[in-house]
Amino acid sequence: MELNEEYKKRHKPQRQTDKQRHHQGYFTPTVHPEKCLTHINEFRSLWELYFMEWADRCDDVLRWASEPIYIEYRNPLANKKYCDENHLDWRNPIYWKLQKYHIDFWIELRGKNGQGVRKIFIEVKPYNQSVPPKMPAPNAKASEFRSYNHLAEQFLVNNQKWQAAKKFCEERGTEFIVVTEVTLKKLGILH
Repeated sequence: MELNEEYKKRHKPQRQTDKQRHHQGYFTPTVHPEKCLTHINEFRSLWELYFMEWADRCDDVLRWASEPIYIEYRNPLANKKYCDENHLDWRNPIYWKLQKYHIDFWIELRGKNGQGVRKIFIEVKPYNQSVPPKMPAPNAKASEFRSYNHLAEQFLVNNQKWQAAKKFCEERGTEFIVVTEVTLKKLGILH
């Protein structure tokens, strides 16, 4: 399955600097390409790449797709400036604009002992972005407070995305799960 060259020109993975350790690129299934429902499989982290490789070779995965859909959610941080400028209460979600959230993966998984099929939407995230961050000690360095603020913002936005995703999945009889490096290790995907 060849990637659409025009798409690749318009949607290049971000350039990496020496300080960044993000791995980005395109994945082409080789073991079971017939199971992959998407033609363009862009990964934005090494963990997403490992997950795609696992989905391609796992016999229990019947079908899978990379970023197959987006759902709308209300971002609590993105609209603060808009609300402040218009003298609106930014804490009230009624004033927030909807934003798009592209769920990382969808898989159709054979149930235990071959019984039934599970349809699951999956988000791959680092563990530290899936739990509330711990407040630094009062005498901590300024860099620790900046790190805390950044992680708190990420968690707040992720939490809104995941609530919207869970509601979307419940309405359609599917599941939504967040997969971290802990889960990937349990599956044997990370060593």
